[in-house]
Amino acid sequence: MRDPTKRFSDRVENYVKYRPSYPAALFDYLAEAMGAVRPEATGGGATAGRGFAAPSPRGRGLRAADVGAGTGIFTALLAARLEREGGSVTGVEPNGDMREAALRHCAGLANATLVDGSAEATGLDTASVDLVTVAQAFHWFDRDRALAEFARIAAPGAKLALAWNNRLCDTPFLAEYDRLVSTHAGEYRDVTHRNVGRDSLLDCFAGDAIYREFAYEQRFDLAGVKGRVLSSSYCPKRGQPGHAEIMKGLEAAFARYAEDGTVAFRYRTELHFGSPAR
Repeated sequence: MRDPTKRFSDRVENYVKYRPSYPAALFDYLAEAMGAVRPEATGGGATAGRGFAAPSPRGRGLRAADVGAGTGIFTALLAARLEREGGSVTGVEPNGDMREAALRHCAGLANATLVDGSAEATGLDTASVDLVTVAQAFHWFDRDRALAEFARIAAPGAKLALAWNNRLCDTPFLAEYDRLVSTHAGEYRDVTHRNVGRDSLLDCFAGDAIYREFAYEQRFDLAGVKGRVLSSSYCPKRGQPGHAEIMKGLEAAFARYAEDGTVAFRYRTELHFGSPAR
């Protein structure tokens, strides 16, 4: 399999345009869970009853590291949310092309920083972050080395949040989309994040982990549908085996199922949250 840190270098433009974002409710959840929200803003002690951390007396804002930041979609959204309470986010990304896109994505966010580093060697200081986040990237990491690095950079009481957008197959169009990439994209089953099972993720946490689901949706015209599939590293490019079959199949599926010139891509955004294993 290709080097995961280089897989998206030739897909950055499509990735920026067509990859899904994340629901705002996820970031509100993280801010509240980390105690970044003042108690009076959440109804007094209501958060404590759900196992959330109490607001920190550190006298500084929450420090987060978004590892495997990619083009900065999650990084920018997390930074924008934490900016309200004085928090900051450092995006860690080893791919130079993706990191440049992330810098553009985070432009105007003074509390967001991008650094060259990997999950296994972030370059961040020991015990320097309160929250480690990984969005749509954990399946690319060397699991044991990454978890050891997370434990190293985590300050006392720090939390780990692993998030994925799982594309659903609950409409005729989405079922056909999945069939096309399963049939004609040779790497699809090898690299899909569905290979990271929920049970195995529990080993990433010390003690119980909280699991939450959020809904998210994109709508695309035909050009957007093609851009969405081409943003995936497993999709064959023009001239490669399977490309023509996927494009032809998508055109046919779009013609059958589009409503008002668009189709919906529906996601279940999954979050695993807790204390990182040490």
